[in-house]
Amino acid sequence: MTTATQKATLSTVTVFPKGYFLENLAVRSDNSLLVTSLKTHELWYVPPAKPGEQVEPALLFTFDKSR
Repeated sequence: MTTATQKATLSTVTVFPKGYFLENLAVRSDNSLLVTSLKTHELWYVPPAKPGEQVEPALLFTFDKSR
């Protein structure tokens, strides 16, 4: 019996300002991310990054805070 061992590498892809509470994370098929911020009621897009590279998130939408 042969077992395959996969090695995971962790790296920082992007950094959000202090005080953000990131709640939901969706990884898309192109390796980009969608992230919601609970405190600021925002949806952010994080483009795919090459290994070891950091990218800038882009604000996509601000949710209505009255709900």
